[in-house]
Amino acid sequence: MTHTLHTSDTTPHSIFIFLLCIYFTAICLNPSASEPIGAIALIVSAVMLGKSSNLRQFLWDSSLLSLLTFGLYCSFINIIGPGDVARTGIIYGWIIPLVLGKAFILFRHQTVQKDILAAALALAGVMLVAQLLLAFDIKHIDNLGLDLQYLKLTFRNVSRTALFVAVGCMVCFTQFIFASSYRSRLLTMTAGIILLSALLVTERRMTLAALLICCGFLLASRRSFRAIVLGLAAIVCIIFLFGKAERFDLRPGHLLASQGERLTVWYAAVEIIKTHPLTGSGFRTFKEAAAPHVETYRASHPKEGAYENLEDAHNLPLHLLSENGIIGMAIFSLIFFFPLRNCWQLRSTNPAAIPLLSSIALILLNSQLHVNIFSLNVSGLLFLLVGAASGIGEEHRR
Repeated sequence: MTHTLHTSDTTPHSIFIFLLCIYFTAICLNPSASEPIGAIALIVSAVMLGKSSNLRQFLWDSSLLSLLTFGLYCSFINIIGPGDVARTGIIYGWIIPLVLGKAFILFRHQTVQKDILAAALALAGVMLVAQLLLAFDIKHIDNLGLDLQYLKLTFRNVSRTALFVAVGCMVCFTQFIFASSYRSRLLTMTAGIILLSALLVTERRMTLAALLICCGFLLASRRSFRAIVLGLAAIVCIIFLFGKAERFDLRPGHLLASQGERLTVWYAAVEIIKTHPLTGSGFRTFKEAAAPHVETYRASHPKEGAYENLEDAHNLPLHLLSENGIIGMAIFSLIFFFPLRNCWQLRSTNPAAIPLLSSIALILLNSQLHVNIFSLNVSGLLFLLVGAASGIGEEHRR
């Protein structure tokens, strides 16, 4: 069936790949334009699948069904509760990158590893240019909407830039340790160093920690303990070389001094969970539900001051439990369970499994302090990877 798609419909196939590249570029450069581009790519892929009589099988997917169930559940809770049902529309928007990721595997299953690496190399090229401009003290290019300070660029905030860079670095790292030729290793190592230096410029500690944990776990699974020590030593040296030692100071006293905002919303999240343990307060209602608890916490901790960013719980599990309860958290977890299981089972036979598994794990680890999945660019990247991870399992079964 897949072979027919590759040989008889080359024009729609080429259009889909072109649109997918434009979609990924839009996620990075102009997130608000990514959804209409993704929708067009979705229509093209549906036409191709419809011609092959494979559409129903393609859509009967555990992750997609779990995502739809989560959306319907959140809509129902918001209808009967204080939340606005229109706010749940973002969940159904996640269907676009998930389906595109799965279609990408179906149409490009023979070159997935190379395509993922190509995306990481392209990102490394962008970051190299950005860092060179920053080195010449060019911090803004207003006519292009580029904010080069901390490499914010067009990702809307520095945390999102750091996450994209870390995922690219993770892809380069996995390709480096599994590369069979010296040329491939040199290429991926160079790109990885560029992306790692960009990550240090963003000064996001949690994102760097998530990257190190994923890389360390991968090396430990291969019993490469010497590489772990050498890698940590190299990163410490780079941190001092870039003059970022103060920012990456991991002493408890230094860390706790900057955690007032998180401690405030964590307290509020726990109180909401106590009040609504099963169903939560409603999707995207955290700020309103947390308001009285935030005031209570501030009254008992006057020295910590007031903070502005109270849109989420700054921790994905706490945020999901507070807004969606135990039921919603369980449904949401299923979206990721099946693709991650696919990647783990195929880690020894499919070269794309490890990069996909590591990248998804990195984003989920990073979400323990930065809940960015409601932004168009981060959710687009995450569910594109989830769709691809789901697709390699189906491709293997086929």
